[in-house]
Amino acid sequence: MKRFAVQIGDITKCQADALVHPVTEQLDSAGVVSEEIFRAAAPSLREELKGIASCQPGAVVVTDAHGLAVKKLFHTVNPKWQGGDADEERILADCYRNCLQKAVELGLKTLVFPSISTGAYHFPVNLAANIAVRTILDFLKTDSTLESVQLVCLDARTTLVYDMCAAQYQR
Repeated sequence: MKRFAVQIGDITKCQADALVHPVTEQLDSAGVVSEEIFRAAAPSLREELKGIASCQPGAVVVTDAHGLAVKKLFHTVNPKWQGGDADEERILADCYRNCLQKAVELGLKTLVFPSISTGAYHFPVNLAANIAVRTILDFLKTDSTLESVQLVCLDARTTLVYDMCAAQYQR
């Protein structure tokens, strides 16, 4: 098994220790992937999140899986693209880095990410892919505990962009 891989698929069907769920600061739906996760999880997920006041952009909140095929859900507040002058790149990198660090802190071995912010939040896919791949692979260079990090994309175009970034970065 590769430590890092990109694939196309339904993130709600993935089996892993943790699944990353992009959310708003109020821990509500942040687009298509978020809605899929809310639909696939038990209604108790929304109830648990209502009990948490809010979360800062780039930060992570951990909950139970609520019926999904993972041990934990990592909810991260993803940045909305505002033209690049609102610290969006740093916040996006923080989303990935903080989730990776939280997985290590909790002793988890496998983690699944979606393509964060590239849908409803309009982050340019090429830029988002570069940030995601660089952040994940840089983290894996210094960490030996995570066994598998998967990036699951909704469509073939997005998957291709992430694959190309990964190939270029791993040269």
